[in-house]
Amino acid sequence: MRLPLLFVGCAAAYFGVDTSYPAAGIFNLCFYLTLLFISITDWEQYIIFDSAVMFLAAAGIVQSLLKSYMPDCLALPPGMPVPPPEPLESLLTGLAAGGIMLLLAVVLKGSIFGGDIKLITALGMWLGAGYTSSAVAFGFILGGLAAAVLLIVTKKKKDEFFAYGPYFAIAAAIVRATGITL
Repeated sequence: MRLPLLFVGCAAAYFGVDTSYPAAGIFNLCFYLTLLFISITDWEQYIIFDSAVMFLAAAGIVQSLLKSYMPDCLALPPGMPVPPPEPLESLLTGLAAGGIMLLLAVVLKGSIFGGDIKLITALGMWLGAGYTSSAVAFGFILGGLAAAVLLIVTKKKKDEFFAYGPYFAIAAAIVRATGITL
């Protein structure tokens, strides 16, 4: 299952890179492939590696810094729906989104784990305030629907682990690619 998904992800990312905008293409490649890696590891092993999330967060901050201080370096393709946020917005959104997810984890007593909190923090650094909230809401909706289907179809028990990371990743990729907001 892993190799076909990686092949499709790499091929889609490769063909999605616009060679006339190389820096934006490299950042898009980093974003989508890291989300694919996170989704696969969380789906298979119920773990989101800190190194992948740290890479995603660092690349998001670097992208916002380049956009602000070297705009010619990060020329964006026309019609790119989600421009990188300003550096301060990137940092504050990441911290706020992670803080809200941490509060939810405490209130829900273990339904949300540390990897999901860190992933949402990194996504906040990539997407900015409005888009992050949409990605999180879409991720919860997708994950809830998938959990309901798994409970009904496969007789999965309510107390078993459920990987929310892939659904947050799918939602973030859709929001970044389309610019859809709530």
